[in-house]
Amino acid sequence: MRLLIVRHAKAFERDPVRWPDDSRRPLTEDGVEAFGRMARRLRRFVEAPARVLASSWDRAWQTAELLESEARWPSPEREALLEDAEETPAFSGLFERFRTERSADAIALVGHEPFLSRFASMLLCGRGDGAAIEVRKGAVLEFELDPEAPVGATLSMLVHPGAFRRRRNKV
Repeated sequence: MRLLIVRHAKAFERDPVRWPDDSRRPLTEDGVEAFGRMARRLRRFVEAPARVLASSWDRAWQTAELLESEARWPSPEREALLEDAEETPAFSGLFERFRTERSADAIALVGHEPFLSRFASMLLCGRGDGAAIEVRKGAVLEFELDPEAPVGATLSMLVHPGAFRRRRNKV
């Protein structure tokens, strides 16, 4: 099974005056444009997942909607475990849930830091603090999960919006 991890695109900086509820903080115009371009490119080389689970926080939800409209991924479903970027949920339970998922070849998670980097670390080495990983804004990581393995996964792809810009300049 493939598990795709997507960090929300570039959002406005925290501002308690404009967004007293940080969950309502949206993507910037640049974030929407850059991630929209990347999502269109993803459509060419990443097979769409069967399900997209996303935080309901505005910036993650907008990112998931861009994946739906630009990459033609499925409509997002709300996933409460992805909503609070400050809390570390039970990674092992989430990993077990996806490892044993039989109804989908691929599932995507759209969320926030530090949860995503800790979850990626757990996938790679069995501990949320086992690897120093930073999932950049707008990055997409793809893991291959072995349903027979008790823990662990193989990172098969990592791409972020700036990668296409640099690649285009070098070609």
